[in-house]
Amino acid sequence: MRFENEPHPILEMQLSNKFLSDTPRSSHTVTWNEKSTDIQASFTLFKTFVGTGILAFPIAFKNVGLGLALLSLILIGIASYYAITLLLDVADDKQNKSERVSYRKLAFEQLGYAGLYSFEIAITALQISNCVSIFILTSQFLDHAFCDYDIELLCRNNYFKIPAFLLVTIPLSFMKDMRIFNIPGTLSAVLLLVGILAHTFYNVQLLEGDVQSTTEVESHLFEFNFDNLPLFFGVATFAFDGISFIYEVRGSMAQPKNFHSILKYEVILLTIIYGLIPALSLISLRGKPAEILFFSLPIENVWYLLLQILFIISTLVSYPANLFPALQIIERLEPIRKRIFNDRGMEVNIFLRYGLRTLLVLAMVSLALVAGSFYLFLSLIGSCMYTYTGFVLPVMLYENCFKGRKTLAKSIFNYVLLISTASLGILGFFMSLHRLLS
Repeated sequence: MRFENEPHPILEMQLSNKFLSDTPRSSHTVTWNEKSTDIQASFTLFKTFVGTGILAFPIAFKNVGLGLALLSLILIGIASYYAITLLLDVADDKQNKSERVSYRKLAFEQLGYAGLYSFEIAITALQISNCVSIFILTSQFLDHAFCDYDIELLCRNNYFKIPAFLLVTIPLSFMKDMRIFNIPGTLSAVLLLVGILAHTFYNVQLLEGDVQSTTEVESHLFEFNFDNLPLFFGVATFAFDGISFIYEVRGSMAQPKNFHSILKYEVILLTIIYGLIPALSLISLRGKPAEILFFSLPIENVWYLLLQILFIISTLVSYPANLFPALQIIERLEPIRKRIFNDRGMEVNIFLRYGLRTLLVLAMVSLALVAGSFYLFLSLIGSCMYTYTGFVLPVMLYENCFKGRKTLAKSIFNYVLLISTASLGILGFFMSLHRLLS
């Protein structure tokens, strides 16, 4: 679909499975011809929200304190729900003549090219960053496994990891049919859930018969470390993101009027899950969780190790599902499109096309190995791009759409939300960037 006077065609973003990283996260697509039940829509919406962000929550909880983390998590959940309702109101406005609603199209209709380009830049950066986060996760797992098993030759050996990464990731970036990633994407989603359950079971085992668990709860519950709050905000914003897919999910429903209630209960459920699992980990591990949730599992247990290996492999292999939407945008930029495709849209320069993809993958792998910290990188992209698409842009679209048709109190509340989230996002971005560089 192309807008009138739009400078270049960009393919519509497809709904993807968020288990791989946070928007879009796999090649699973909900088409507008499907009509799902409320239960099916609930499951799809749950998948778009729950992703690898939960893996960084235990260390994020530790750094701000359990009490502040739980309180902040509730507030961020409420803010996320409210921001989504703003977008739904914009889409449902009678003055909005869109036949097919999408976040991208609303950004163009309400804010013109500034909204369109800012949205596409944010989405492109998000997709590339999601791939980098997958590479960081894989890199940290390799260090975790090799170092714990005292394989000194490969422990934190980037000379091994760089060619190993490129050998896997570059050929995968050349694939054209995203459907081949359905199996590894689904497997990654299932293994993430299994891993969370296994980690919860392990934590419960640690707490059984622990007479000091009550003392641990009391000591952590009243910890409030405001210095690290911006970093926590970035991770939580990353974990709560699913705003890009709300129109696709609602459009697929047989009873779209039920979407609001489904969304409300989904956010409540997510807040409980995001609060309970990291809190349990923090208490059972006596305030010393691993940076990535799965890495707290004892690696000498062959089943726990196998679970981690399968999850890492399936997540890494399905990373092009994150990369593909960004490639669509990049390869259809006017200077690049003219050199890759002819006027009929046929590929005429395969070397340039796949050369650009190779350079992009090389840059992503290099960035992942330099960054090193999964937790800080999630905070970085959550504080920046996800704050923009999840809070700032929804308020801007709503305020423009309902200009002169809303109460003063509503506008004040909206701008308080925009300023507070943008401020936390800016602080979180620079704090996480500084620590990554350090």
